[in-house]
Amino acid sequence: MCLKSTVCREKDGLAPAGNTLVACDRHNRFHGGALVGPADSLLLDAKQAILDEQHRKFRVLQQEGRWPEAMQQFHVTLSCASDVLTESLQLLERVLEARNRRYQSPPDPPIIFHS
Repeated sequence: MCLKSTVCREKDGLAPAGNTLVACDRHNRFHGGALVGPADSLLLDAKQAILDEQHRKFRVLQQEGRWPEAMQQFHVTLSCASDVLTESLQLLERVLEARNRRYQSPPDPPIIFHS
């Protein structure tokens, strides 16, 4: 079962949920072995919900022809979008770093010369 009501891909345990990726309970791993916990997913979902609400407010103001207020709301909406993207990129960087650490080959054993 996935953390979200979406379909898991059995190979790597990912399930798309809106604009975020969440880990599958069965696997609890992101592709490459880096953990992505429910807290990461919850934080991204919360930021996405805030962005959606701010965008909705902008569209209402725009439709009502309240242009000065709509432009102010547009700046708020862009700030929220920036937050979502920044958090997503930080999560991706953590996942990639963990994946790279996992796939680094172990150092070669020291060469011992016998005389």
